Amino acid sequence: MKLLFRAAEWHGFAKMRMHTDSTLKHLDDLTTELGKLVRDFETSTCSHFTTVELPREMEARQRRKGQAHTSGASESTAGGRRARSLNLFTYKWHSLGDYVPSIRLFGGTDGISTQIVSSSSAIINPADVFPGRTRPSTCETTLQADKQAQSCKANWEACSPSRDGTTSNPSSKAP
Repeated sequence: MKLLFRAAEWHGFAKMRMHTDSTLKHLDDLTTELGKLVRDFETSTCSHFTTVELPREMEARQRRKGQAHTSGASESTAGGRRARSLNLFTYKWHSLGDYVPSIRLFGGTDGISTQIVSSSSAIINPADVFPGRTRPSTCETTLQADKQAQSCKANWEACSPSRDGTTSNPSSKAP
């Protein structure tokens, strides 16, 4: 239960909108404690349970291999389902220690968005940024699609109803 509480507490502090030095210090201490608790959980609790992959994971693996049954009996258990265990050597566990320094550098994670990058892709011509790395035919097609999307957006905005319920489409008005 302590691990569950510390994980919830860590998540709450990590998602705060405004941090102070004391909250960041507490989050740093929580990260250290959470890492110890998870490692203890892996050694003490996970070793007492036999866990296997989900049926949908097994089916997906079998579809990928293109065969009906698993051939490796040494690594599989009941019904061809492979044994699974908690793997702490993944990036998501490794990156927990980077939260506090990144919050100090960039601020809270609530202000991070990819919207600016996504909307700027229609304005920036890839041929200007990476000369010689794009095919001209692809650039022309992409630019034509961008122009078409911008004209559709302009037409939609012109035809959309205003707050008073009338449309601003000049073709819909009677002469």
